Amino acid sequence: MSEANIKTVVRRPKTTKESKGQSASYVYENLLKRNFFASKPNQKWVTDMTEIQIGQDKFYLSVIMDLFNREIIAFKLSSSPNLELIKATLEAARKKKKLKTLK
Repeated sequence: MSEANIKTVVRRPKTTKESKGQSASYVYENLLKRNFFASKPNQKWVTDMTEIQIGQDKFYLSVIMDLFNREIIAFKLSSSPNLELIKATLEAARKKKKLKTLK
């Protein structure tokens, strides 16, 4: 980044009602319990969505990673953070690993 003279801008996240103490409409059970070790491939996958701002445009990167070897299984980029982006990322992961269905 320094060679290309690219600089990052780190912004504090905006506070929302949920982060101020109000609970979300549904809270999922913590299945991993901070155990990020997997003894075999495809045992534990984790996901994240990241907002990337380029000029005035925002893009959203959805990623799925296998905790066994930290391999990126699939990723998709979209201009909106919606359910379709998540579904597309899951479908790409399923196709890459040749799984019939995701559990």
